[in-house]
Amino acid sequence: KRIGVLSSKGVKGLEIVWLKARSAAARKDWAKVRDLVQPDDTTIPANHPLRIIYAQALLELGAAHQAISQIQGIARSQPNNREAVRILAAAQLAGGDARAAFDTMKPVADNLFARPEERSLMARIAKEAGDPSAQKYEAMAKSPAPRALAADFLEANAAIKANDWQRAVTAYRRVLAVTDGKNVIVLNNLANALLELGDGQEARDYATRAYRLAPDNPSVIDTYAWVVFRTGGDKANARGLLRKAAEKAPSNQTIKDHLAAVQSATG
Repeated sequence: KRIGVLSSKGVKGLEIVWLKARSAAARKDWAKVRDLVQPDDTTIPANHPLRIIYAQALLELGAAHQAISQIQGIARSQPNNREAVRILAAAQLAGGDARAAFDTMKPVADNLFARPEERSLMARIAKEAGDPSAQKYEAMAKSPAPRALAADFLEANAAIKANDWQRAVTAYRRVLAVTDGKNVIVLNNLANALLELGDGQEARDYATRAYRLAPDNPSVIDTYAWVVFRTGGDKANARGLLRKAAEKAPSNQTIKDHLAAVQSATG
């Protein structure tokens, strides 16, 4: 999808960097993210989401003050951007300014939709800042709010529809972290998103888990078979499974397309 902004590389070039950086971030290859973004870091528009990924990479690589310079403008101008606020607070904490981190993170941690990891970060910040609320946030982090879980589901599903695979993976992982890990929709969609990001092995793991839980669900069969095919597995088995899925859901265009691709490749 179009980002619609300019850089020294132009719109198309920035899009390519954006997509590559998102993919590297999903693999937690922070050095790769830095190397991709750094050549253009002075020309990227101030509020471009690429700066969020870049700031996260700098933070993970131990460059807290550089991360602050990248993310502070976004966090201040977009106080509802929880990811930007979280990164800024974490960078401030890593940079030795726990009090600034406390003031930055508190609105997010106090929100009804706050996630466990956000409150865990707040607890660490409060402890470093010598604030007595640290225990309160630790306790809140252990009891995830139902609203936060619902928000993660909505965010993940919206990301899938928008083909924003990294955001989908992040949101679905949050859901899995606070549930029993047996939600077939989450497992299935997470497998699809990971496959799109090029993480075939992990995609296969989640697709297998979903398939074992719902072996007769045509969408689950389709995902499992497609992942097997794309990751070099038994192509004949994938073809047979896709035929089964097509019989169960004859109007599903995605299944039709996957079956056609596998049949073309296997003869």
